[in-house]
Amino acid sequence: MFGRVIYTNIQYFFICQLFFLAGITLLIGLQKTLGFFAQKNKIAGTICFLGGIFLVLIKWPMVGMIIELFGFINLFGDFFPVIFSFLRKLPLIGRLFNLPILSRLY
Repeated sequence: MFGRVIYTNIQYFFICQLFFLAGITLLIGLQKTLGFFAQKNKIAGTICFLGGIFLVLIKWPMVGMIIELFGFINLFGDFFPVIFSFLRKLPLIGRLFNLPILSRLY
């Protein structure tokens, strides 16, 4: 259902992406945001992420979302261990992330 809503409402998805980029910029500042996206080891992720946004803009939403997801994982993949360790410390969710199946992921 959500995929169909996104597929038919490309403008909403594009606005969400703009809000995501604006949120990062407001959170860490313009200089650090540009520095983060322009790092040599993250340039492929940046190209995929921004290319995915462009593909959504020209009405190729499914291909754009897949390419953008790949770019997102390349850009923010270094933060996943930090997020998982934080989630393990939460009272209710921590039990779920301490299960043997999920603890092998990170």
